[in-house]
Amino acid sequence: MERAGMTDPDLAARAGTTKQQIFKLRRGERKLTVDWAHRLAPHLGASLPELLLGVAGAQVKMGEDGLRRGPRPEPTTVPVVIPEYDVRAMGGAGAEDMALDGNGNHVVLAEWTVPEDYLRSYTPSPAAVRIIRIVGDSMEPHYPAGDRVLVDTSHVIPSPPGVYVVWDGLGLVLKHVEVLAGRVPLTARLSSDNPAYAPYEVPVADLRVQGRVMGKWIWK
Repeated sequence: MERAGMTDPDLAARAGTTKQQIFKLRRGERKLTVDWAHRLAPHLGASLPELLLGVAGAQVKMGEDGLRRGPRPEPTTVPVVIPEYDVRAMGGAGAEDMALDGNGNHVVLAEWTVPEDYLRSYTPSPAAVRIIRIVGDSMEPHYPAGDRVLVDTSHVIPSPPGVYVVWDGLGLVLKHVEVLAGRVPLTARLSSDNPAYAPYEVPVADLRVQGRVMGKWIWK
């Protein structure tokens, strides 16, 4: 998976890095992370899945002139089946407080299959990932109604700040959550992307974090 005449200095210049870093990647001294794959893929004529997962009958390995395509290895992991629950994360009251960890007796609307290695780029617990849909407009434009989001239900502490699915005492909501340092009692601020919805604060003791949002499906 390389372009003719692509040398380490050429690749480094195009990817905005140094030839020493490219050399370390080629030698296996630096891990090919998602960030590195994003940097390199456009300059190698490869897609991100080709670099990370080895789809289309190939895997990524390092050659003398950069990334090259080699034989596909035998599978080492099984795909993870992610259940899509009949649960809606919203911006108001009315949702029932049911855990997303598999103990909530949710109706499963669908099952999505994703390679385990890919999920491990984003979470150490692929089997804990769940999919739910969004209702309401409080998180527009980034999370519009109808979007499916992937939730890491193993991440139940609201740190670092980020987008979480939480039970805030009124409903199951999708919000930006940030713990406010120095508050007694310990308090978290919940905010929306839509400026029509004002931020509000909830004692951390009353906040039940169902999981961190690690991504969403985008169709174009």
